[in-house]
Amino acid sequence: MSPERAQDREILDIRVNKEEEFPTDPEKRFEAVFSAIGNSEAKCLTLLCLSDNPITITDLHNRFIDESSRVWETALSTQASYCDKTLIPIGLVSEADIVYYGSSEYVTGYRLTNTGKKYGQPIAACLIQKSADFAPSLYKIFGPTSKGGGETRSVINRTKILKELCFNTLPQRRVDLVLMLNINEMSISKHLELFAQLGLVIYTFADPEIKGLYKYRLKEQAQKDKVVQVLNYRSLTGRVADLIFKYKTVDRNFLVNHLKDKYPKRPEDSLASDISAVLSGFIKQDIVEHEFFVASKIQSQVQITLEGKRIVEELIQPIENSLADNEELLNNWRKISWRNYISEAIIKHKDSSGHSKQLPQEELYLMVLEVIRSNPGIRPKEIRSQLHHRPDIQLRNLVRQSLVRAERQGKAVHYYAAEVS
Repeated sequence: MSPERAQDREILDIRVNKEEEFPTDPEKRFEAVFSAIGNSEAKCLTLLCLSDNPITITDLHNRFIDESSRVWETALSTQASYCDKTLIPIGLVSEADIVYYGSSEYVTGYRLTNTGKKYGQPIAACLIQKSADFAPSLYKIFGPTSKGGGETRSVINRTKILKELCFNTLPQRRVDLVLMLNINEMSISKHLELFAQLGLVIYTFADPEIKGLYKYRLKEQAQKDKVVQVLNYRSLTGRVADLIFKYKTVDRNFLVNHLKDKYPKRPEDSLASDISAVLSGFIKQDIVEHEFFVASKIQSQVQITLEGKRIVEELIQPIENSLADNEELLNNWRKISWRNYISEAIIKHKDSSGHSKQLPQEELYLMVLEVIRSNPGIRPKEIRSQLHHRPDIQLRNLVRQSLVRAERQGKAVHYYAAEVS
């Protein structure tokens, strides 16, 4: 006899466990919806797999796999996590306790809210269709959902940059975008560099670090004995600190020229990058202040391409309009045969978000164990450097299985392979 499926059982009662309000302001609606699904074909499909009737975690997972023709065998909890962390908080999905007939068993399930049905699913169908029209995935274009250094999500910052460039026919300077959009310069620069790689903008700029236009000045209150922890070693950090305390004001080029003889085997660009990281740390520790000189000499120019304009005109603007209750757009998107595009869309998301590069857990355990055997006393960050993978989970389990032992030496933990008896 085949096992009984949840959807085949009679539901006695549905009790809403968690449901949030959807924003009323159109701009807030766009930020909420686009941050949730505008950058993820996988979250779009999760939303399209839901309906008015609750569906259990297992059934939602199976439906996702089936609808995408099994091109991405995700973990069982992936779709539930999308609901819990992204879709429920903005009011597109609700969590319900399903009580089945003849049993006191409660099962967690998910279903669409009225908002999810009105706005969420049509917009998800539109995004899936448009994903097929553009070479990069939505994830590649708009980036991860998590916030960066500011309060605004990276996804929304990228839409703002593209819109500003689209509506200004003349080339813009990077500094103009910083002032107009109130996004920090480092973030703007990173977004523009990525857009240029994708062919969405033409971006030319002069690196102010290379030209020595960023200066780092020792703060008056900074005392050498307060940073003794970085001066105890002849490390790069210590040497940079020595030069700052000696010369009071420096730039990165100055430091590279003074230190390159100390690191003859290290490429200059690598040394420069590491020095920038040290200087950034000193700024956070309130040891130096960061000053920007001769800003007018930096000539940066940004201009949107035709492909960049298409993303604004065919994707961002229509979704903004639909969330201002454009029923014609929403009705048209409800008619989209999104299943014709879904397999290709999920493959694009899987590849660009890095999931296709993940190794099986068994292989990761063996790799971590082999690195430890070859390097007795190795530290976690050194393992990460060799494998390009955070080994935290593997280390915990290897220790638990007595295949590896951890020894604390001062503040650092070192790992050794267990001796084979």
